[in-house]
Amino acid sequence: MQMPIDGVEADEVQSLVSTKQSGIQHLFRVAKIVAIVVAIAVAAACFGQMGVLGARQPVPVAEEATRWITVHEEIHQVVPANLTKRDLARAKQVVPGQAFQVAHSSESNAMLNRHLTRLAGGQTKPCEDFSLEHLEDLHRKLMARKHPELHKIYASNRHPWKGETWRDPRGSDGVELHPAALAQLGEEDARIAKSEKLCYDIAMHFTHGLATADRRELLAANPLPLLPTRSAEATDKYLSDRVPRKLGGLQGESTFRANCQVCHLGGKNTINPFKTLQKNDLEKYGMFDESKIVNQVKNGKMAMPPFRGRLQTQQIEDVAGYVMHKAENGW
Repeated sequence: MQMPIDGVEADEVQSLVSTKQSGIQHLFRVAKIVAIVVAIAVAAACFGQMGVLGARQPVPVAEEATRWITVHEEIHQVVPANLTKRDLARAKQVVPGQAFQVAHSSESNAMLNRHLTRLAGGQTKPCEDFSLEHLEDLHRKLMARKHPELHKIYASNRHPWKGETWRDPRGSDGVELHPAALAQLGEEDARIAKSEKLCYDIAMHFTHGLATADRRELLAANPLPLLPTRSAEATDKYLSDRVPRKLGGLQGESTFRANCQVCHLGGKNTINPFKTLQKNDLEKYGMFDESKIVNQVKNGKMAMPPFRGRLQTQQIEDVAGYVMHKAENGW
């Protein structure tokens, strides 16, 4: 699981915890929206008389402005704050700084949590201290503020050396949770899985999906959950032990995405396009066998590196099951 979290300058951290002017800023934002709407309404009336707006009937300026004032709270929920130059620069920075590369390589939640605490100006609490319902409510508030321009940047970003199949993970959720596997868990384990996923997702979207001003506003009323104490891999292992083995292939999806997808996105093979993970190719080269896939993932072969020591035995077996499942049912 990769959770990119960028550093921030000291003055930005200070601004995140300064909320004294948030109420005034909110009123100014609403006033700005109303002023813009009034201007648009006046222009609409003028253009309507010239036939430019077609079928739209002109609406009296006072009525249009009153309508927008009435629903300003709803507008505030879905209209994100303006992005700063630093927001844009961070979104376009594909390769993280050295400190964050160290954090990602070791997948240390403790290290990432230190960065997250700094970013939130200390307004954090352990993931385990939040109820599932509180996390769901916070997630809804956060998603209402996600900035579409940041999502566009992440979708268009390309890594300088990881190839065309690489996709910026900052535009997606923190971790994957397969519905079929979730349905097989008991009620308590399902709540644990949902809660830990939400903590990863909230951290990802708070860090990379919001404008600085919206992060500040969210923190004014809500502490931010830290990443779970145990790693995503440890949680996967905990939950996979409670899921029937027939779903092992589905359990391997998150591990496949994190470790194999860079070369095998959609069952392809970017190194050797003739040896894909499609069923016909696996059968052609004598690899349509879960035990053989396990062996190759463990030990590597030719250009493929070995994953023994990097992945647990259970994770390798789940990846092999996932490959067999997708080859049989289609990528």
